[in-house]
Amino acid sequence: MRACRQAQAGFTLVEVIVSLALFALISLGGLALVDTVLRAEERLGGRLDRLGELQRAMLLVSRDLEGSEPGTLAMAGDALRFARRGSSLLRPALPVAYALRDGALVRGPGAGGAVQRVLPGVAAVRWRFLYPGVGWSAALPDPEDPRAPTPRAAALEIDLAAGTRPGGALRRVVELPLPSPRPAPAAPDATPQPGGLLDRAT
Repeated sequence: MRACRQAQAGFTLVEVIVSLALFALISLGGLALVDTVLRAEERLGGRLDRLGELQRAMLLVSRDLEGSEPGTLAMAGDALRFARRGSSLLRPALPVAYALRDGALVRGPGAGGAVQRVLPGVAAVRWRFLYPGVGWSAALPDPEDPRAPTPRAAALEIDLAAGTRPGGALRRVVELPLPSPRPAPAAPDATPQPGGLLDRAT
């Protein structure tokens, strides 16, 4: 009888309390781990989105400058203005401008004069231009001066706003298109003319 009672006996109250306490500790640890993973995923997702914004902005600036018309670059205050070549003979060159407005790098004018926010979270924007035999300079030549040197490359330097991730500064160097070669002057006509030196010599 005593052995049968011992076989039918269940868990004691202490054993139940200890089991519940262990289960609660395991559950709390699991919740903390899940919360950590979710927070890390959120931070990583935000950083990847920001990196995507930076890459798209630099790609757009590069394409615009690579397609710019030589001799059209000009600074208007803190804005860089130039003309971008049309995609065909039926589409003329389009005016393009980049400037810093309200903490963002903007591009315009678009359709109907609209302004495109290219990159938010920007503190400062600087432009520099590379001249052969001179080096980098923040100045652009006078477009009315035919003897002015032509820049071979443009560099965009961006200081990202404090609190953005990733922070710091960016620099993109773009090679500028060369101007079309000028036609060579026509050679003088060597055909003897009536009354010229050869006629007088005879």
